[in-house]
Amino acid sequence: MKVAIPLPDGRWIALELEVLQDALQAGAVLFGHPAAQLKGDGEPLLKAAELASLLGVPVSRLESAARQGRIPTVRVGRYVRFRRSEVERAPST
Repeated sequence: MKVAIPLPDGRWIALELEVLQDALQAGAVLFGHPAAQLKGDGEPLLKAAELASLLGVPVSRLESAARQGRIPTVRVGRYVRFRRSEVERAPST
């Protein structure tokens, strides 16, 4: 099923309903909606500051570990988010 979406310049675009739902969900995740989550296990994605607070580590340490690939991340566009359960299961180095 397709849904028609108006564009700011007066034109319209038709999107598959599933594509629209995925885009809206990703937007909710990016902007930190409390109930936002990606399709999958239903676990919410956390920002670096939220996860650092839960783990009791500095944000800079968490971001450094993510850049080095020592902890798993989820990319949502240009943003990096974390699943607490995946980070806790990751081997500590």
